[in-house]
This record gives sequence, C-alpha cells and structure tokens, in this order.
Amino acid sequence: MKASLTLKILCDSAETVSMLASVLKPDNKVPSGQTFSMEVQDRSLTVQVESEMVKSAFTSVNSVLVDASLFQEILLLTRESTAGASG
Repeated sequence: MKASLTLKILCDSAETVSMLASVLKPDNKVPSGQTFSMEVQDRSLTVQVESEMVKSAFTSVNSVLVDASLFQEILLLTRESTAGASG
C-alpha cells in the first residue's frame, strides 16, 4: 500500500506564506521511501507527502500541521505586540 497526502494551507498574504514555507522546510532527512514537496502559489502553500508506509505519511503531515499551528500562534502574538506598541 502507498499513501499520497496533500495539504493546502491558505494564508492572509504572500509574505506570510513565504515565511511559513521557510519554517516548514524539512530540518532533517526525509525517511527512506518517502517524498516530500512544497509549492507556494500566491497566498497558498501546498504540501505533498508520498510514502510506501501509510503511517509515515500521516506522521509527516501531522508534523507539518503542528509546526503550522505554532507558526500561526507566534505570528498572531507578534502582530498583537506590534499593534500594541504602535497604538
């Protein structure tokens, strides 16, 4: 069995999606038998994971979701502190 998972994340701006893509780049070696790709287009980021091991593909996508959620929290906190400092 082979898994092919696609995750599309929509951002509020091209700048945000560019920052998110740089954060989500794999920081370690992709497991054997798995491919990982990202594509940025306008305000969206598409992540494609294919693996011969279904669990491995889901684990990788889950890691992307966790990292994207953390990125969102940090971005929102940063924007709040910037807005508070200027107001």
